[in-house]
Amino acid sequence: GTKSNKYFHIFDNGEHVACMMDEHCENGVVMGAIYSKDEKPGSVKGADIAGVVFSDGTVVKYDRSAHKMIIQIASGNVEIEATKMKLTGDLEVTGKIQATDDIQTTGGDVKAGAITLKLHKHVGVTPGGGTSGTPIP
Repeated sequence: GTKSNKYFHIFDNGEHVACMMDEHCENGVVMGAIYSKDEKPGSVKGADIAGVVFSDGTVVKYDRSAHKMIIQIASGNVEIEATKMKLTGDLEVTGKIQATDDIQTTGGDVKAGAITLKLHKHVGVTPGGGTSGTPIP
């Protein structure tokens, strides 16, 4: 793609493609892949949709009219490597969060159910080196 959506893709060996050649078939260009009765369009299609369906069933799709990206991993993990990552917007997690270092908040609070890390109090507080009771919600 060279206009609104820019991307690069190498065709697979044996893929059915259309070529445009000069009059001596010495120079030319691969114009693109051609669907056939055996090779049909995948599930990623539409005027405002760009994406790819990989051979293992993984789908990466962006719908520019809905401003939505979907990544469906068939099996395995997603790994993002960067020196620093910034996420702007709300984050919703279904599943566990595991951190190998400190979790910090600047100005915010951490809540677990009705218990707030900043404002919670404990029952059975004893002065000195004693252990307090459970947090009060």
